[in-house]
Amino acid sequence: MTAINTARLELRPMVEDDLDALVELDGFEAVRDAIDPFGEHIPRDPGARREYERRFLHPAGYLAAIERATGRFVGWFQLAADRNRPSGVAGAAGRGGAVLEPTAVEIGYRFRPDAWGQGFASEGAAALLADALSRPDVVRVYAHALLSNGASIAVMKKIGMAYAAPWSYRGLPGAEYEAWPAGAGPRSAPAKRP
Repeated sequence: MTAINTARLELRPMVEDDLDALVELDGFEAVRDAIDPFGEHIPRDPGARREYERRFLHPAGYLAAIERATGRFVGWFQLAADRNRPSGVAGAAGRGGAVLEPTAVEIGYRFRPDAWGQGFASEGAAALLADALSRPDVVRVYAHALLSNGASIAVMKKIGMAYAAPWSYRGLPGAEYEAWPAGAGPRSAPAKRP
């Protein structure tokens, strides 16, 4: 994926130079509480965390969120295809006429606590959602959040995603939100909102 610029952010693939910022980001207690409530994934030890964070550096779909005015790393976004989720739609023609596999895409985000409440998540997620929905192979974009993370749910609603279904993480209640390309939509009646 190439870089996407918004009014205040540059969203670009993560590189080795982002590693220190990733280690710092996941070192914040508030971040760990929000995304790893059982303390199972993000190591507390900075050295171990450095190795854990390497997984975000080069895979397609992980983008650094850089504040354009300052050059500061404020967080990251995920826009990754989940080819294991059924889409129920036939393939679309891509560039050069090749048939692309229908793809459901997950959007996610993680920000430094000092960047929370400034609209960065909404701004970047809206740009990524628009980009994803413009691709001929993308048949659905979805996101998850725990119900305890009201700010993340507010971002999903603000960018135009609709409640799809209940979701949970190890017994903690959450919600799945979704968006569909123009002319497409869910194959069933809307679910009740939490």
